Amino acid sequence: MSKYDEVEGYSQSELVSFLAAMHAEFILIHPFREGNGRMSRLLNDVFATKAGYQPLDYQLWHTHRDYYFSSIQAAVTGDYSYLERLVGDVLVKEPSEGG
Repeated sequence: MSKYDEVEGYSQSELVSFLAAMHAEFILIHPFREGNGRMSRLLNDVFATKAGYQPLDYQLWHTHRDYYFSSIQAAVTGDYSYLERLVGDVLVKEPSEGG
């Protein structure tokens, strides 16, 4: 089973942790100078929607760019807690059908 298939069973906190770590790790390993953030955000959106959430609204990240960049720097040492806060602040459950 792939991570893509597994996210449907994640709790919200598990999904937040996964998305934060995935975002940081992709940023850190992606070999191109431009496009790292865009591609990583797209991957976050794909996994979030697979798990039943809306695509993330990254306006908050843009507004707080310094915090975002500091979060990426913290992730270099394995500390994803700051990115988890950013992801948690913008992760919204998809409305259920009929309601």
